[in-house]
Amino acid sequence: MMTDLVIEIQGGVLQSVYTNDESIRVALIDWDDINDGPSVSSELSFPTDPIDSMPGETSALFLNSKIEH
Repeated sequence: MMTDLVIEIQGGVLQSVYTNDESIRVALIDWDDINDGPSVSSELSFPTDPIDSMPGETSALFLNSKIEH
């Protein structure tokens, strides 16, 4: 089975990461925030949600994409 990873971004901000593989680790590195200075959180990990919990609109776009899955 192929691992699916769907990254949802809105307004230039990472909103959600969906996957069908619980073992995936997501590291968020946003150079805009990092370059702002020491007040920025050093927490770079981002939690994942099960792929079947995607909102309907996101799921429809993913399933209808031309990407092989």
